[in-house]
Amino acid sequence: APLFVFFAFRSGKGQYHFTLSEPIRVEAPSRAERTEAIRRSAQRYADILEETLRANPLQWYHFEPFLDSKQK
Repeated sequence: APLFVFFAFRSGKGQYHFTLSEPIRVEAPSRAERTEAIRRSAQRYADILEETLRANPLQWYHFEPFLDSKQK
């Protein structure tokens, strides 16, 4: 199944702007090429995320802790 990256940005009071990426297809012609196909797809996701966050640096939130609580 293709992967889509979706973003919602606040563009004003009660207004939002939504974006949806082109599909990311994880396709490998053979089992031997599966790891490389996954790597390419993960890199494409990271590129989309980086591009979007650079364009909207104040409109993001990470839902999981960045650091282990023991590291505080």
